[in-house]
Amino acid sequence: MNIAEIRQKYPQYDHASDQELADALHSKYYAHVPKETFYEKIDFKPEPAEPEQGFFNKLPRNIAAGLTGGAAGLANIPYEGAKLIGNPGAEYVPHFGEHDYGKMFGLTGKPTTSDQAIQMISEFALPIGGAAKAGAKGLKAVGKAVADLPLTRKMASKALREAKQLAGERNITNLKVDKTVLKDIAQFLPKTEPYRKLIKSAHSGNYDPLFTLQSDLGKHSRQLMKSSSGAERLHGIEAGNTRQRLIESMQKKLIANGHTDIAELMKHGQNRYRQYNKIHKNVYQPAFKAAKKAGVPLSLGAIMELLYKNSQD
Repeated sequence: MNIAEIRQKYPQYDHASDQELADALHSKYYAHVPKETFYEKIDFKPEPAEPEQGFFNKLPRNIAAGLTGGAAGLANIPYEGAKLIGNPGAEYVPHFGEHDYGKMFGLTGKPTTSDQAIQMISEFALPIGGAAKAGAKGLKAVGKAVADLPLTRKMASKALREAKQLAGERNITNLKVDKTVLKDIAQFLPKTEPYRKLIKSAHSGNYDPLFTLQSDLGKHSRQLMKSSSGAERLHGIEAGNTRQRLIESMQKKLIANGHTDIAELMKHGQNRYRQYNKIHKNVYQPAFKAAKKAGVPLSLGAIMELLYKNSQD
């Protein structure tokens, strides 16, 4: 009986590879027979062993594995922080489980001392600075501090969403912001009918269109600053400055009208977004690029892409 006939007789082993099936049968029923002899009897030819991976071949994969481990560790900070302070809801905090990142990036065999060293250096290259500064504050204080880091776009926007909700509940429609700012905004946005109506609505002092304007202005500013054209990058900086002027004008009017709490939420939300952008730029993007450069197969690359996109949810 050959390996193909064995598969037909035992379809429950379809999930196993030929190698796994042959080795399992040999171990269970024919351990007294030399493995090579058993392979011949079932007409099975094992795949040749992969050649040993050299130091320079493994180097980008070791770096990618280390960076991925570091990024996953930072993404797990809220979960670990919640566990540290004894929060009963810790298990419900989204987090990454234990993974062999070396294997995920195609590293085979037992890791060498150099493999472990490179992965460790890469893993701690990103978070070690902040960890060293925080170490003296006490584990409990650190846990409370890091449990609230804005590691996803959704976390970063929480304060801004709360501000928007409060403004809606209070029906704020009298934020007469600086008209020169609203006039300047038009040059940075597409000249379309929806934006024309949005700017017109913002002139009336409604919170929602003003908030939408500053948000869209920020997106266009970031897009322009990625341009290969120096003139467009400069235009992007000017758009960012105009957005800041709009936000400051909104905050002043909110405080003047007795809505200090909403102004504070807006300010807090901006700070959170700055934190998120730093994490996104210095942690998620390098990890994703390292994975791509290491030549991760598509199915494994998709895992890395999920980690990268997770930061924007």
